[in-house]
Amino acid sequence: MSNKILVIEDDVQLAKAIEILLKVSEFEPFVAMNGEDAIHLLTNFIPDLILCDIKLPGITGHTVLEFVRNDKRLASTPFIFLTAYTSDKYVRMSMNEGADDYITKPFAFEDLLATIKARISIADKNKQAKIEGINSTWLDIFNLNFQHEFLTPLNSMMNGSYLLQHTDGTFKVNDFKDVHRAIYSSSFRLFRNCRNLITYSKLLNKDFNSKSSRLFELKATDVLKQTMAYFNSCDNSSKDNLNPQVELLGNWTGSTEYFDILFTELIDNALRFNS
Repeated sequence: MSNKILVIEDDVQLAKAIEILLKVSEFEPFVAMNGEDAIHLLTNFIPDLILCDIKLPGITGHTVLEFVRNDKRLASTPFIFLTAYTSDKYVRMSMNEGADDYITKPFAFEDLLATIKARISIADKNKQAKIEGINSTWLDIFNLNFQHEFLTPLNSMMNGSYLLQHTDGTFKVNDFKDVHRAIYSSSFRLFRNCRNLITYSKLLNKDFNSKSSRLFELKATDVLKQTMAYFNSCDNSSKDNLNPQVELLGNWTGSTEYFDILFTELIDNALRFNS
């Protein structure tokens, strides 16, 4: 898959030349002739790199850069300034604003390509390092919680089974029920933890209907708020009323298994950990 490059340049001939250069170099270029069009395009589009002229009509390149760095979706996108200014002071100011690099006009196309490739390579390495860091952190959390979430209920089941196995027949009925209840509760807790772990693994590998993926792009808190708001407003006697809300949340077209699990965990965590 080719990298998407957004070119923001008001010089028509230069913009066209850069577009052609990027195409023949196996990039996928998108062109905006001014800052307003660029910002409008970026509201629904995440490029792999932005190439932006500083001196634009209306909104300048500085404003575009500020917009990009303040948008969580775009904040880490490599940003290269095209500038006619050669002053070290001006260049340093641009870099302090958050630009990753700059190219001084006029420039050789080979220098432009080399800079673009270098910045994309650095961004890819940073992205990979971030993913590895997240995975490492998740594994650390999992290891820290493994004893509590998995071994504790398993130990409870073993202890309860031991009591039942070694009783001399003098167990009172209520005591028997208490031990049985403890074993069942622990086994359900262990089952639920295993189910959640398997579900998480499937979501990471995107092992679900691709048409339903939008649901998992929503913030968990938003899903919870919208769902609870719907429950408060609908007729409680009709359980089927949840189905339209599921469609609204994520254009759900497949099985509701994942939604059932997510909803259960959201409610459970909300009740346990939120005031």
